[in-house]
Amino acid sequence: MTNDRLPAILLACSTSSARVAMADHRRIPVRRLTAPLAALMAAVAIEQGCARRPATREVVIRSFAFSPATDTVQAGDTVRWSNQDVVPHTATSRVGGFDSGALDAGRDWRYVARAPGTFAYECTLHPTMRGTLVVR
Repeated sequence: MTNDRLPAILLACSTSSARVAMADHRRIPVRRLTAPLAALMAAVAIEQGCARRPATREVVIRSFAFSPATDTVQAGDTVRWSNQDVVPHTATSRVGGFDSGALDAGRDWRYVARAPGTFAYECTLHPTMRGTLVVR
């Protein structure tokens, strides 16, 4: 089949009914094309990587511990450390990737995880407090 014989799809909208008009003058109701068109658009979005919105994950600091101690996120996600303890804490990467600075009680800090990898972190004020952030 040559390109000039391929049916050209033209959208025709009127106030009485919306239909898709084909070049060979057949009319197909729009509702019959909605599901296949939505599936095609979803497949393209997934292929292009734009179907997923970045998420926000929370790590709670309480009783001198990070909870969860290990968290896995996708690149582009935000991690929020929330200090629900009675003393200041930090969330500091052991290799220099991120550092919250001292978070007073009731404060929080956000970090956008951009680079994939596994990042061990700790509270520099209380070095026995340790956590791991896995970025995929």
